[in-house]
Amino acid sequence: MAPYRLATVAGGIFVAYVWTIFPYPTSEHSELRSNLGAALYMLANFYSIVHETVGSRVRGDAGDLADKTSPGYQLEKARNEVYAKLSALITNIKSSSEFTRWQIHVGGRFPRETYDAIIEHLENVLNYSGLIGFASRSFTVDGSDAAWATHFRQLLTSIDSTTHDITSILSMLSNSMSSGQPLPPYLRLPEPYHLAAKLEEMDHDIMSIEHIAEPGYAAFAVVQVASRCIVGDINQLVTLVKKLVGELDFSFHTVSTSAASSTRSTDSSTLSPSFSGRSAQSGDKGKRE
Repeated sequence: MAPYRLATVAGGIFVAYVWTIFPYPTSEHSELRSNLGAALYMLANFYSIVHETVGSRVRGDAGDLADKTSPGYQLEKARNEVYAKLSALITNIKSSSEFTRWQIHVGGRFPRETYDAIIEHLENVLNYSGLIGFASRSFTVDGSDAAWATHFRQLLTSIDSTTHDITSILSMLSNSMSSGQPLPPYLRLPEPYHLAAKLEEMDHDIMSIEHIAEPGYAAFAVVQVASRCIVGDINQLVTLVKKLVGELDFSFHTVSTSAASSTRSTDSSTLSPSFSGRSAQSGDKGKRE
């Protein structure tokens, strides 16, 4: 009876496998895309919390972290909660990516390599943002670091635009991944902010080797390096998501037409508008490459 039992179990597993995929268009492919959109949205939230945490510590209004009613404690609590949820979601996304190996690819080959690259850069931005939040503990407003805090507070208002660009881009990437809609055209990518150069403009001696023993000196270097790494990963995320969902194109293209007749031939050039949103769906059907 053993061969018959084995054949019965194998047949039941095969039938369950088939009817898990076809009755309803929900698979590891769609779950992976949906979870990536949610992770990008949570990453934008986490980055905003980190930025507000750094700003409150530089301004000196974070208060006592031991006081549950202080702004610093509330920001720290929110940052830890979002980080824990996002870390768990990334683990789930990695598992879904591994399961896509066993899915039936209906409609073409699934771009698993592109998804894995997005997961990697997303995790990098999360780690670098957490590093910035941890390093910012050294920014104070009293003692020998008073000059550092003063100059960094002056810089904070000028780097808000770059920080807001990153948050906005992450939100747009999240919406495109969740809905499968193409990205908007002429997307403005963030550029690395040269904090050291701006500080030297304010005070030439602020980057002197004399300040290397101060905690703010090392923390400033960590924030500078981590910020540049975040910008690099964000640019890579935009490129990879654009590869999956496409980009809207509202440009006009010159189209040459010619009409010949027995009496005359006419050559003319006309402008033809193009409103094609190149959207390569990245759901259950996968993507042909």
